[in-house]
Amino acid sequence: MKNDEIGGVDVFLKNINDIDEDAPKIDQLVGYKNYTVKATDQYPQIMDFIAIFDTNIALIIIIMLVVVIINIVMVLLILIIERTNSIGMLKTLGASNGQIRAIFINYTLLIMIPGLVFGNLIGYSFLLLQKYFGIIKLNPENYYVEVVPVDLNPIYIMAISLGILLVSAVALILPSYLISKISPVKAIKYN
Repeated sequence: MKNDEIGGVDVFLKNINDIDEDAPKIDQLVGYKNYTVKATDQYPQIMDFIAIFDTNIALIIIIMLVVVIINIVMVLLILIIERTNSIGMLKTLGASNGQIRAIFINYTLLIMIPGLVFGNLIGYSFLLLQKYFGIIKLNPENYYVEVVPVDLNPIYIMAISLGILLVSAVALILPSYLISKISPVKAIKYN
């Protein structure tokens, strides 16, 4: 190869998802004497491996969301059962079922929010440790990377946290209707 010849050029896209759309444009730019090869065609195993990660991440988030909803609903039901006497007193004093439901939903969310904040802080700390110290190692022959890669994107973390908070708040509405089934007279007698 002579000094004035080029063996290849790498083109990096801002968004890898645009590769199929941008590849024909790049083909036109390089001309008919040259050719282009997409990374997805050159390294299909790596792309399949990355796709498996995306599926696993979605599945893990769904499982975590189900566990969170079950736990939060159980907390609400325990609060309602423990406070049956108080519910009866509030109903006797003229509080509506909606007002009492709002009290219990807000109280449950006040329990949940600090847990979510502390959980995020602990999780983010582990992500920082992994990013800068590579604590969890992988076999590069099997996984194409030496350490588990992490993405420290606070927008994603906040979006997941807000999503969990909103879904949990909506999930609390149904069990809170148990309050409307409580009779004031029986609730005051209940101890």
